[in-house]
Amino acid sequence: MNNTPELYVSTISENPKDIFRNLEMYERLGVSGIHFDIMDGSFVPRFGLYPELMVELKKNSNLKIEAHLMINEVDKHLSQIIECGASRVVIHIESMNHPHRTISLIKQMGAEVGVALNPGTSINCLEELITELDLVLLMAINPGIPKHPFIEQSYGKISRLKQFINQSKDIVKIEVDGGVTFENARKISTNGANILVCGSGTFFKNGDSIENNIRKLRAEFK
Repeated sequence: MNNTPELYVSTISENPKDIFRNLEMYERLGVSGIHFDIMDGSFVPRFGLYPELMVELKKNSNLKIEAHLMINEVDKHLSQIIECGASRVVIHIESMNHPHRTISLIKQMGAEVGVALNPGTSINCLEELITELDLVLLMAINPGIPKHPFIEQSYGKISRLKQFINQSKDIVKIEVDGGVTFENARKISTNGANILVCGSGTFFKNGDSIENNIRKLRAEFK
């Protein structure tokens, strides 16, 4: 398993006028990919990005695109999202009636698959699914509510998930989304996370340039 830490830029946290202008910089600085939030205003209390934007990002960059679906009725949207450029699809366990079926659909369409867990969802729900996954995304804030502080209990959850993955001997990465800062990135890493979703608390934090913020975060998350 490649344990090299990965940084994914949270497009929804970025100033819309800068999204395309910053793509070359992300590639140059070794950012792993784009975290693309799709929200329906039902599963979470706000709307997110639309697949048409994903198409344009794919045309203008070689970065991987990870589509994080915070929506109901996941299955009927999968083909469109993958056709629009998502190389990885992350789905919430809480939104699916038949998780194994949905995971299988994504794999059949040629994309990597991840399952996201809300802060109140136990990792025990992964017992029958873990062998089918490329990653597990742990929400460290409640989904759809940006700029909330990191939930402290998430550290223990990351650690327990890491132990669970090690015991199952499966090759599954751990991603953390929400509340990530320069101050907690190292602790998130030491507890077992491989991937950070980077937004207003890191890449786009006021007071320094995005480029310097990326370099600063990379020094902490290793």
